[in-house]
Amino acid sequence: MNTLLDQLERKFSRWSIPGLIRYLAILFVGVFLLTAFNPAFAETLDFDYPKIQAGEWWRLFTFIFASQVGSFNWLSILFLFFGTMLMFMFSDGLEQQWGVFRTNLFVYWGILSTLCANLLFAIVFNQPSSMSGIYLASSILFAFATYNPRYTLMLMMFIPCPIWVIAAISGGLMVLGSLGSPLTFLFLTIC
Repeated sequence: MNTLLDQLERKFSRWSIPGLIRYLAILFVGVFLLTAFNPAFAETLDFDYPKIQAGEWWRLFTFIFASQVGSFNWLSILFLFFGTMLMFMFSDGLEQQWGVFRTNLFVYWGILSTLCANLLFAIVFNQPSSMSGIYLASSILFAFATYNPRYTLMLMMFIPCPIWVIAAISGGLMVLGSLGSPLTFLFLTIC
């Protein structure tokens, strides 16, 4: 596998985007803010297969950025700030560990697999899908935690918590949340 990745890196590394995860985090923030001020905006980004068939092809790409904004308050802004800073840190850590090309490949694979899952749910199982960028962000967290398990975050400024614990809790919550949907559970176990 490494030889294949090395060959791909030699051929395509000039197309790599340094800091790709940072750019994605900035796009997440932009969509979050736009959705907070205009909740109907998120509906134009969601993966909606009948609307894609009707010609709204951008939904094949923008569903990754569609955010589920519950309420726009100081707490959501605080979580947005810290989440963005974490994505910046994950970006730097993964690029340092893997290099820019392999980090880009990881992100593109995450986007492609989420798109395939959405299409599979819509075409084969005829069910609406709720796969969005949260799965991509979680996979970035899991990758960072795999290579830096002892990295410690200070929760609420004074509670030390290793990143692997946060990743384990996040993974557990994802699995618990998917138990009601066997197809989502299948996607999580395969990808």
